[in-house]
Amino acid sequence: MDLENKDLIYYIKSLIKVFSKNWKSNLFLLLISVPISFNYLSSQKPIYYVSAQLSEIQPSSISVSGSNPLASLLNVSQESENVENFKITLQSLKVAEMLWNKGFNMLYFGSTYNEVSGEFIYTPNSKDRLNKFIFDLDPKKVFDHQDLQNVIKSKVSFQKDINSESIYSIFINTSNPEVDLKLLEAAIYETDRYIKSQKLKTIEEKINFFYKEASQVSDKDTKSALMSLVQQSLLEKSLNSIDSLLYFDVIQEPFIGKVPKIPSTNFTFWAFALILIGLNTLIRLIFKEFV
Repeated sequence: MDLENKDLIYYIKSLIKVFSKNWKSNLFLLLISVPISFNYLSSQKPIYYVSAQLSEIQPSSISVSGSNPLASLLNVSQESENVENFKITLQSLKVAEMLWNKGFNMLYFGSTYNEVSGEFIYTPNSKDRLNKFIFDLDPKKVFDHQDLQNVIKSKVSFQKDINSESIYSIFINTSNPEVDLKLLEAAIYETDRYIKSQKLKTIEEKINFFYKEASQVSDKDTKSALMSLVQQSLLEKSLNSIDSLLYFDVIQEPFIGKVPKIPSTNFTFWAFALILIGLNTLIRLIFKEFV
C-alpha cells in the first residue's frame, strides 16, 4: 500500500514537473484554444424551449341509480390511466400517420422529396451499408410515417410538474423552434382527436348493444335499466364530442421560450484549453517515463 502511494506521489510530481517545464507549449495551446472555441461556438445553434402546460381533468364517474349489475359496463378511467393513454397515443404510429397527412412530412423530410415519384427518398448511411455487408439487410428506400413517429418519440417529452399532482408540461428542446412549435401543437390536438374517435366508436357500439338488448327483454326493470344505460352513453357521447381536450385543460398554449440555451463562452474556452494542455502534458509524461 505504501509502495502504491509512493508511485502515485511520484507520478503526480512528474506530471507537475512536465507541466511546468513545457509552459511555452502550454501557452501556445492556450492561445490555440481561442479560435477552436470560436469555431465551435459558431457551429452551435441556440436551443429553444418549446412547451405547453396541461392540467389534468379529474375523472368523474357516471352513476346509475340502484344497484343494477349492468352499471359495471360503464368503464371509468382512472387518473393515471388517462395520462398514460395520452402519452402512449401521442407517440403512436396512428398519430404520426395523421400528422404525416397534415403536411408534417414536408416539414421534416421535404429536402428528400422526389417530384417525379412523389416519394421521400431515403439515402443509406454507413450503418445501413454495414448492416447490408454483415447481415445482408437491404436499407429502406423511402421515408414514411414511421420515420415521423421516430421524430416525435425523439423530440417530444411529457413531464409532471414537481409542484403539482395534476399539471403536466409537454415540451421540445430544439434549434428549429418555429417548425417544432407546429409539431407540438398538432401532436397535442391530433392525439386528443384520435382518442375521442376511438371512444366515440366504443360508445356507439355500446348504445347499439343496449338498444338491441332492451328490445329483446320483457322484464320492465331490466328494460328500464338498459334504457338508462343508453341515456348515460348518449351523455358520454356528447361529452366526447366537444372541441376542448378530453383529459386536460390547457393552462398554457404551446409557445417558444424567449431565452435560448447557448453554450457559455468562458466555459467553452477553458474546457478546450484544459483538454489540450492536459493531453499535451500527459503525452509528454508517457513518452518521458515509458518510451
